[in-house]
Amino acid sequence: MVDKTKELETELNQYFQEVGRMQGISSEYMKIFSAVYLEPDEITMEELCEKTGYSPASICNKIKQLETTGMIIKKTKPGSKKIYLTMDRDMIAIIKKNIILKQEHILRLAHAKIPEIIKRYESKMKTEKEKKKIGVLKDYYQQVQEAEKIFPQILELLNKASENRG
Repeated sequence: MVDKTKELETELNQYFQEVGRMQGISSEYMKIFSAVYLEPDEITMEELCEKTGYSPASICNKIKQLETTGMIIKKTKPGSKKIYLTMDRDMIAIIKKNIILKQEHILRLAHAKIPEIIKRYESKMKTEKEKKKIGVLKDYYQQVQEAEKIFPQILELLNKASENRG
């Protein structure tokens, strides 16, 4: 008799790995994501190592990065040295967090660096190809500014979607 839980875990893992590939996320991260996502309760680091076949050091490194996105939550319990993992399963909240992270970090970095780079190099570009490169950079910065204008609207739609679910 085939273990239906194992089948479910395998199928979900394949699904999340395909989703990850579409977003340029490595299969190792998605395997961890999948294992933690499907757990109805917390999962220990040891259990995660067992489920994924990854070493504790590898799991620890990948969890640190997944933690920064706010998707995976790492905690300990009083009287225990074990590390427990869980995650936010609210996909709307996850998307919202990622948009806010992009808005706060990527856009801020673009505003701080790109105009300065354009200013520093624009007058130095002499050939047509060099001038086109500055044009590409200017176009990129314009797109960043346009994206910045629509982020609040996207966040508002996500907030409404959350309210409709609740």
